[in-house]
Amino acid sequence: MKVSIAQIATVAGDFEDTVGKMVRYAKQACAQGSKLIVYPYATLTGSQSQFFDEAVSEHFLDDAVHALYDFSQQIKHLEIAALVPLSYQTESSLITDAVLVHHGDLTPIRSACLARAMQQLTEDKDSDSEDDYYLSDNGVAIFTVDGARCGVVFTVDEMDQHLDTDEKLDMLIFIPFDSFIYSDANAQLAVGLGANDYFEEVDTLGYPMVCASGVGGYGEDIFPGSSFIIAPHQTVISIGPFLEEALVTGETAQTESLPSHLTWEIGAPVEPMLYDALVTGTTDLVRQQGFETVAVRVDGSLASLLLVCLAVDAVGPLNVRALVCSDDPETKSVITNLRVDTRTPDFRLPIPQPHAWARYTDELLQSVQEAFLAELARENDSLILLADDKTSLALGKGSTLRYPYLWAPFGDLFMNEVLNLAQTRNEMSPVIPQACFGRYGCPWLDRFESLGANDRERLEQFDSILLMRVELGMDFEEISSYFEDPSVVRGVLDLLDQATMAHFTVPPTFALSDRMLRDYASSLGVAWHDHARKNQGTLDIQSLLKKVIDAINEDDSGRQRPLNEMKAFQDALDMIRDMSERQDDEREDQDNGNDNGVNIDLGNGLNFRTGLSGWENPFSEN
Repeated sequence: MKVSIAQIATVAGDFEDTVGKMVRYAKQACAQGSKLIVYPYATLTGSQSQFFDEAVSEHFLDDAVHALYDFSQQIKHLEIAALVPLSYQTESSLITDAVLVHHGDLTPIRSACLARAMQQLTEDKDSDSEDDYYLSDNGVAIFTVDGARCGVVFTVDEMDQHLDTDEKLDMLIFIPFDSFIYSDANAQLAVGLGANDYFEEVDTLGYPMVCASGVGGYGEDIFPGSSFIIAPHQTVISIGPFLEEALVTGETAQTESLPSHLTWEIGAPVEPMLYDALVTGTTDLVRQQGFETVAVRVDGSLASLLLVCLAVDAVGPLNVRALVCSDDPETKSVITNLRVDTRTPDFRLPIPQPHAWARYTDELLQSVQEAFLAELARENDSLILLADDKTSLALGKGSTLRYPYLWAPFGDLFMNEVLNLAQTRNEMSPVIPQACFGRYGCPWLDRFESLGANDRERLEQFDSILLMRVELGMDFEEISSYFEDPSVVRGVLDLLDQATMAHFTVPPTFALSDRMLRDYASSLGVAWHDHARKNQGTLDIQSLLKKVIDAINEDDSGRQRPLNEMKAFQDALDMIRDMSERQDDEREDQDNGNDNGVNIDLGNGLNFRTGLSGWENPFSEN
């Protein structure tokens, strides 16, 4: 069966333009003989970072469905079916389905499979693999199109669950809703085929996989394109380019892999991909937010010089407004070569009077410069781009600017990664002088000389500790196992904890890692810190529960009563949980003058009555 992937860039909610592009790609695919065209996850309803709250999400979904119906009517005369994802956020969960569009009909596949499963349940029948729609043993939606049985999954976890079944299909369709994560080979899709798991998974399945990804920025998410159609034995049937729109078409029965010159992108270096992703994401963000220009502050640091290069690459030199805060010749050289519009105000501050409270500091000067940057952005109706990185933000050392329209492109990259990115940008064209590559301010490293022989080595190790804690969620003992001196790890984590309040005000940025700083669980107002636990005789939770139960099960003489201890205590906990869930209903009855309380016997002489007036439930649902 010949299948096509519409690897396209769209703007979420711009339904008219999106439908027009979808129709054009469907016609091209049909002309090439494809029987099915698959659209990326964010095509109609956008990425997860763009979902509306519950108050308007139903209205947005209603318009998306109408757009999908319009699409179905425009292609109903074509001999091709289309698979289009629909997704929206409710108060409690993410709802995702793939709609099969064929001859003017719309069939939500997962919903159809669930309906069929419910029908079979009421009829006391097992799932029939001959049905057009059914659920596999692990809940994967299976449908039939043009005689081919296909499964559809949206996450790697769903794919892994499907691998545990013996379900034999003609193809598995993977429509990832996760965006580009530069350090995850699986998220790189076709570019990472040499290092990720998809070849191995297809060999386990024994049939082809079709992976459809979108292109470009959708809010804070960047989708890489890089779609693919592969078959067992590392057979590459077709791949899409990285960050470019394309119609990717292939015959799933093909047994010979593409020639190597057509698969050159597989195994490409990560840093150039990351920089290209940032450029594309910034371009799309500026356009989608309705801006034409961006404003940047260039203070001579390596990060600020990289930022102005990124701005020029994203929106062009004529659309960059640079506030130049350094008069060194290297900075002037970069600005001159990039040919951007500059402003160079006089930032000198009045000399403080005797006994004045304000002192001339770098922090005060930075605040003044950022105030000028905000004024420059207002004057030109520009989006402000900040040079903040994840390391600086994690330690509370980022920008203090508060402005409605700003973005930190490097905010999900640690400082060491930004330095590597600057080297990558210079390999493309040597704009930044080599003398600038030592300009990264991190005075906190002076406390951690044992981490390396020089600042760059120390920064790399410092960032690795932050990564282990913030992104990987490792505890103190786990992180310390990688270092000779646990006190160094403690020192880095102390700096992270001291900046807890700053984590609540980090600027918006692209999602490029497994966990962004805003999602890091900082504990505000807590004096406790994680510490080493070896040889401290820590009790496990079962032992602790046993001690509690032993205490409440003693009679007056101190003897233990014979009963199933764990079950009695667990029953009590279950009752407490149930009372928490019933609390609102009981209060409503009390307000209406009804007392529906009941006596509950917890055993061992313990009992109480629920539903009494004035009862304040002290327990959470946990």
